[in-house]
Amino acid sequence: MRDFTVMEVSEFVGDFFEKVRTRDYNSSSIEAATRCFYEYEPIMDDGITEKIVFTLYIMESMLKVDRRIYIGQHDLISDAIEKVLGGGVELDLSVEEKEKIILLANKLKEQLSQMEIIYDPNER
Repeated sequence: MRDFTVMEVSEFVGDFFEKVRTRDYNSSSIEAATRCFYEYEPIMDDGITEKIVFTLYIMESMLKVDRRIYIGQHDLISDAIEKVLGGGVELDLSVEEKEKIILLANKLKEQLSQMEIIYDPNER
C-alpha cells in the first residue's frame, strides 16, 4: 500500500465512519459503513491490499457500535478475512503491518460469527 500506513487507514476510516454515523445517518452503522465503502471505493480499487485493509477497518468501526450487519457487508468482510487468513494473497505491507492485519482479521472473524445478518437493506 503506497499512499497510507495501516495506522493512518485505521484512524481516518474510524473518524470518518463515526462522523457520518452520528451526523448523517442517525446512528445507523449499516448505512455509515455503506457510505464508507462508497467514499473509499476509488482507493480500494487501487489493489487487493487496499481493498482488504479498508474493508477490515470499515467493519471494525461498524462492529464497535453494532451487532447487526447487512448480508452484502457480511460477504465483503468474510471474503477479506478469508484472503488474509487463507494466505493466498500477498499483501503489500511491512511485516509489522501484516501482523496487525492478521490480528484484526482474526478478531473480526470471531465477532462476525456473533452478528445478526440483515437481509433487507431497508431494515435499520
